[in-house]
Amino acid sequence: MRNLRLCTISFAKIFIVPAERVVDRRCAIQATIATVGAYDRFNYGDLLFPLVLNLVAGSMELPELRHFSVRSADMRQFGGALVSSSRTLFDRGDDDLTVGRLVASVVIGGGEVLGATWGQAATSLAPYPFDRAMNALRKFGSPQIYDLLGRSVLRGEWATPYVPSYKHARRSILVTSAIGASSLDSLRASPKREVVRALSSASYVSVRDEMGRSALSRQGIESELVPDSVAILTELRSIDLPPVDSELVFQVSQSWLKSRHGPTLDAIERLSKDFATIRLLPIGLAGGHGDQFALAGLHKDLKGRGIRNVVLCRTSTVWDVADAISTADVFVGTSLHGAVTAMAYGVPHVGLDSISKLDAYLTTWGGGLTPVGVDIASLDSAVAIARRVSRSQLESRSRYLGALAWKNSVRVLETAAGHS
Repeated sequence: MRNLRLCTISFAKIFIVPAERVVDRRCAIQATIATVGAYDRFNYGDLLFPLVLNLVAGSMELPELRHFSVRSADMRQFGGALVSSSRTLFDRGDDDLTVGRLVASVVIGGGEVLGATWGQAATSLAPYPFDRAMNALRKFGSPQIYDLLGRSVLRGEWATPYVPSYKHARRSILVTSAIGASSLDSLRASPKREVVRALSSASYVSVRDEMGRSALSRQGIESELVPDSVAILTELRSIDLPPVDSELVFQVSQSWLKSRHGPTLDAIERLSKDFATIRLLPIGLAGGHGDQFALAGLHKDLKGRGIRNVVLCRTSTVWDVADAISTADVFVGTSLHGAVTAMAYGVPHVGLDSISKLDAYLTTWGGGLTPVGVDIASLDSAVAIARRVSRSQLESRSRYLGALAWKNSVRVLETAAGHS
C-alpha cells in the first residue's frame, strides 16, 4: 500500500493538482440545479452536454445551472463550460458528509456514465504517455487496483465518478439526461450495487439506447428511451458554412486503429480516388482516446505513399469538430458523438465496427439509413451505400430526433426544478 500511495502522489502532481486552481468555489453550493458529467477533459460529446442543458434551461428561464465533474476545470477555451469539482457539491458535516446539505437537484448530464470507473476517469485526465501506463495497469493488472489508484488520485468520494452516492441521491431530486447505460454490467459488484441503489431513488431516468434500457430493466429500474441530447446540436450551432462537395471526414481512436493500421491505410488510399479531399478529424483528445496520435500516424504514412489530398485537421474547440462534420459529403468514424453530429446535420455517415455504444445507438436510432458495425475491409462499399441515402431522409430523421431530444431535456429540467 505504501508503494500505491507514492504512485498516487506522483500521478496527482502530474495531472490533478494544477486543474484544481481554476475552481470557482463560489459556485459550489449556490445552484438550484447542478449537473454532473465528464465535462473536465477534451472529449467532444462530454463538452457539449452542459451546453445543451444551458440552452434548454435558458429557453425555460430557469436559474443558471452549475456544472460539476471529478476535478475543477475551465473548459470554456475549448467551447465547453466552467466546471467545479464534485467534491464541492456537498457541505461537509461533522460525520463526514453523512448529513451534508445537498444542492436541491442533480442532473446526470449524459454520456456512458453508469459503467465509468475511477480508473477510467483518471486515465482520461492523464496526459500522454501516462494514460498509456494507466491502460497497461487496467489490461495487465488487477481491475480493483486500477480503480483504487484512480479513486485515490482523484480523491473520489462516490463509488463511481459521475453517480452520487445513495445517501445523497435519496435526499435530492436526481435525474438522468439521455445517459448511456450499456456498460453498467461491466462494473464490479460493489460499485454496481451503489449505482443501482442511487438510480432506484431517481425521479426520472432517461437513457439513449435499447441496450442501456435493457441493462437498467434487469436491475428493476424503469427508464425512458430518448435520443442523445446532442441531437439538438443545430440549435447550438447553425450551419453557416456551405457544404464541401466530394469531401470525406474520417476519425478513429488510437485503440481502434492499433490492430488495423495497415488495412486502414489501404482503405483511405482507395477512397482518396473517389473524393477531392479526405480530412482526418480528431474528436477524442482526452487520455485513453488519442485520436490526434492515431490520425497523425495515418497522415504521415499516407503522405509516404504519395497521397496528397488527405488533410490532418487541427481541433482546438468543439466547434472545429461540429463545423467539419456539418459540411462533409460523408463522415466515417468510431466516435458516437461524431455520428450524432452527422445525424443532427443530415450528413451521410458510416459507423465502424467493434464500438458497442456506437452500434447500440445507431441500431436504436439509425432508422436503417446508416451502415453500422462496418469492417475496415468493407469501408468502400459502406461509404457508397451511405452516399446514396437521400438528404431529405437524413434531414427528416434529424428533425425527428432533435424534437425528441429537446422534449426530453425540457422534462429533465422540469423534473429537476420540481415542476413535474
